[in-house]
Amino acid sequence: MHDAAKLVKTQELMRCLLTGLTLRECATQLRISYFTVKKYAKEPDFLQELKSLSSSVYERLDRELSVQKEQILERLEQASADALERLVEIMNDPQANKMVQFKAAQDLCDRDPRISRTKRVESQQDVRFINPAVLLHAAATAREVEEYRERQKELGDGNASA
Repeated sequence: MHDAAKLVKTQELMRCLLTGLTLRECATQLRISYFTVKKYAKEPDFLQELKSLSSSVYERLDRELSVQKEQILERLEQASADALERLVEIMNDPQANKMVQFKAAQDLCDRDPRISRTKRVESQQDVRFINPAVLLHAAATAREVEEYRERQKELGDGNASA
């Protein structure tokens, strides 16, 4: 999005918020995604300008943004707890396929940071640079060795024919 279009959208967002709309209502009103509206609303310059215009609207927006974050974390925790319970049920179900039980057990082990099927590979990387002069010298030495071997072959062939 161009800077001018973004500026217009942020100004419209500011007006909507000042009239008392929530972020979701603003997104609908502006015909842009809710996540884009949240991104604009989180920008420090936007928050500062909103705070200078209306501290009560700023506080309401700040609460709305923090509540959404908390709700997401709560939902993730609940979903994780539900998934954990379901995995335990599958693992202990005598009617379940043995492979499915194995996979459930494996997934449960993966959740425990003390038990790891795959360990991280830790290594120390060392980067060394070769001086181009050293490379040139090595190439010259290789040519000399090759020439020496060729001369030895010629001398060896010449001695055999003499």
